Amino acid sequence: MKKANQTPGSSFQTAALPWLAVFAWAVLIFYLSDQPSLTLNLGAWEIVLRKMAHVGEFAVLCLLLWNAIRQHGVAFARALMIAAAAAFLFAVSDEFHQHFIAGRDGTPRDVAIDCLGILAMSLIIIRLRRKKTTRTRAPRH
Repeated sequence: MKKANQTPGSSFQTAALPWLAVFAWAVLIFYLSDQPSLTLNLGAWEIVLRKMAHVGEFAVLCLLLWNAIRQHGVAFARALMIAAAAAFLFAVSDEFHQHFIAGRDGTPRDVAIDCLGILAMSLIIIRLRRKKTTRTRAPRH
């Protein structure tokens, strides 16, 4: 999807930057999962914050993946399905990875919590697109 005012090489940069963001975010998730202990000593609030972090991490990953995939001209719904599936697979691999880290354990429950973030972001993306399409339509009189 090259625009008329783009300079040579800028389409590569346009496509590469979103993938760089995906890569950086995935590395951050991997790094956090690789830590033996992330204890904050907040009692019951710690569990809530950890689970909210799971939701947030994977919501952002889904958004970044969707944005990167869309840069290649992939249709809206298809890009969202691919992004959600890729984020899910990363969630599964992340929990599997945690089985090998002392003091951590990977659980199907955490994959499900990650999926809540993926689902929430998918619904937000769909909702924002619907708002955008209803605004761009001309009112009929």
